Amino acid sequence: MVDITRVMEKSPEGFQSLSWVLYIAAAVVLASHWIDITGVSMLVGSVIILIITGLRKQEASGTIYNSHLQNIFTVLLAYLIVSGILFTITVGTFGFGIIITWPLALLMLAWCAYRLLKGFIRLNDGIAFI
Repeated sequence: MVDITRVMEKSPEGFQSLSWVLYIAAAVVLASHWIDITGVSMLVGSVIILIITGLRKQEASGTIYNSHLQNIFTVLLAYLIVSGILFTITVGTFGFGIIITWPLALLMLAWCAYRLLKGFIRLNDGIAFI
């Protein structure tokens, strides 16, 4: 069982707890993008998680949790960038671009889900993401 009260500790146990919390938060943020059509919850949640992982992954260097924090950072940053591009295409084509962007958005979601699930499994096994 993970003790989430240790999230702020700069110890292996703290980084493990932080990784669990951020993986779950990232999964919720990605799921919220498909529920909240405006994308505001995805944008705000992603930025908050990106800031936290950006600050804490340096502190976790030398541990297996650095790779997990880097994975979370990479997944959310890629999702934000691709979502922005697909949104721009859809709006720029007055909605007609959705024919192209919808399948691409589903592919991106599948890639993110794969990376997060792989991270969950490796974190549970106590090994680095890579």
